[in-house]
Amino acid sequence: QAVSADIGGTGHRFAAMAFHDRLHANIYASVGDAVSRIAHIPSEESPDQSSKKIVRYVFKAASDPELMQMPWEGVCKELVERAFSGYSASCGEMPWFFDIDLVPTFVQSAMEIIAASGQPVSPAGIQEIVHAEYEDKLDRHMLDKAFWDVTKALFNDEKAGNKVRNALSKAYWPALDEVLNDGTLHREMMYGLDQATELRRIESFTRKWLDDAMSRSWMALENVGETLSEETLMELLKALIAPFGEENPFSCLPAALTEGLGRPPPDWAFIRTVAHELFAIWNGDVPRPAAKKRRKGGGGGGG
Repeated sequence: QAVSADIGGTGHRFAAMAFHDRLHANIYASVGDAVSRIAHIPSEESPDQSSKKIVRYVFKAASDPELMQMPWEGVCKELVERAFSGYSASCGEMPWFFDIDLVPTFVQSAMEIIAASGQPVSPAGIQEIVHAEYEDKLDRHMLDKAFWDVTKALFNDEKAGNKVRNALSKAYWPALDEVLNDGTLHREMMYGLDQATELRRIESFTRKWLDDAMSRSWMALENVGETLSEETLMELLKALIAPFGEENPFSCLPAALTEGLGRPPPDWAFIRTVAHELFAIWNGDVPRPAAKKRRKGGGGGGG
């Protein structure tokens, strides 16, 4: 029987209290298990302190009555979304943040919420959606951290660095959406893409992303006396390709575009090429290429 039944009745209130008590107890146990697995990582917090913080954010999200009214797919996505906002703000700088596995916690919580709402429970489906959402949130947090580290190291003025960081973030997803919707989706799904097409897409994304981001930042940089040169732009792109060093596999270039060819090398010739091309456009030496109309019927769709 759904917990949401018999609204306002005494039975419902007791059932709701029992449900939330059980939900909290299970979250506490699951988080405790996850924290114990990363206890070997040095941290300024004790495992108990970390557990309490994580439990607070997950339970707050899981106990939101709005989740009870959602389809089960929505429950999975919203649970992770709502918990991750506060959790990442509070714990995102902890040395264990990218090592702890909270997927089991979210999966168990989602299963309880969905079952209590009266919907059929699909463990495999819940696992798939929760895992995808959790990994997406981690990737986006890592991307934000990379933008922060790169701009802080490259720009002396804090305001200039903040402006460039925000511009890189705002320009990132529109550029990726445009490249992914270039009409090759059907061919990619059916046959895969050849290396020339994969390389063209990586270059196209990089060009669009930097063009938009640095156009947004140009005036702010000039206002604080920061000079954007071709050399600076090349340093920026090189740092964004491997923001945490060559040994760390993470790159700000989207995995959706680089999984075939891999991350470009530090001596990628396109770094100098795109910097020269963009400065020629910005300085008015060559006309800006006309924007291509999005192709219809080419198999494009969601990102």
